[in-house]
Amino acid sequence: MKKLGAKISRRFATLLILIALATLFSFAAMLSIWLFKPINIGRGKSIRVHLGATVEDVINEMASIKMHRPVWLLKICIHALGINRRLKAGWYDLKERSSRFGVLMALREGNPRLAYVLIPPGLMAHEIAARLEGLGLVDAKRFVNLVENPQNELRRPWLPEGKPLEGFLFPETYCFPPLHPGKDEAYAIEVMLKEFERQFIKPHESELEALGNSLYEVVTIASMVELEAKVDEERPIIAGVLLNRLRLKMPLQCDATIFYALKQRKRRITYSDLRINSPYNTYKHKGLPPTPICNPGLKSLRAALKPANVDFLYYVARGDGRHNFSRTYQEHLEAVKQWRRIQRQILERESTTGSE
Repeated sequence: MKKLGAKISRRFATLLILIALATLFSFAAMLSIWLFKPINIGRGKSIRVHLGATVEDVINEMASIKMHRPVWLLKICIHALGINRRLKAGWYDLKERSSRFGVLMALREGNPRLAYVLIPPGLMAHEIAARLEGLGLVDAKRFVNLVENPQNELRRPWLPEGKPLEGFLFPETYCFPPLHPGKDEAYAIEVMLKEFERQFIKPHESELEALGNSLYEVVTIASMVELEAKVDEERPIIAGVLLNRLRLKMPLQCDATIFYALKQRKRRITYSDLRINSPYNTYKHKGLPPTPICNPGLKSLRAALKPANVDFLYYVARGDGRHNFSRTYQEHLEAVKQWRRIQRQILERESTTGSE
């Protein structure tokens, strides 16, 4: 009887082991199917990992392509693969047919697509904000508000108290990860400020220290040079003219400052524009405008740092992107007459073309 009982016990134990192995095999097979089976998710799909994203954010993104259930199992896989420790922000483009394992490995390898944004020299802060908002990266109003009223983390030792960051958003091609509009504007501004420090302040530290003008004044002059000059070799000359006028306490009479006062770019400045009541109207007010009027590029910054040693006091466009420079007011009047003749010819050509 004892032998029979022992035999039954062995058979029962064997049966339990077989059931356990079958269950384990079934679970492994189901897990393999769940993990490796390609799913048709459609074309052009991607996983978007925002700056500072968490595991929950990743699961929410995977929910958009119906790959998140069961959530507990997905979390185990994310932690087992170490994705939670090495998550990189960006867009992870997916194939039309993708498996969960393929998506998870893409997240683990961390080679996402970023948004390339070209910020050309001469843009004003609100124009940069509009460009970034158009790509879904920032909220333009909040971006401009932070530029005009920088918070403590955006303040710099070289920025005078109460001054905005206009002029210091360095023109460059940037690679941005997905940002939260209304939340990550400070990050975008910080990236641009660091680029300004890297490309201009650090390489020119000794020159800036020896300079009579402050960095803020240099950037303000550079911003006017940026909008006034069309030819690189004229940038130092225009900077020299502006400094000559400042030294003699002459109004700068810089058309580009009127654009900033109007908050728009115009093809031609009118006499009514020159009457605008604004501290940026350098026809009415002597000295530099209160702030830079755009974000200048490196060439204009260097021109303001090392202006040409010239005795010119005036310049006027001559119609080909260059300027006529004058030492006396009489010479300047002759150059203005020449420019007005060119303007009339341009208007006549345009009117003739428009009537055809």
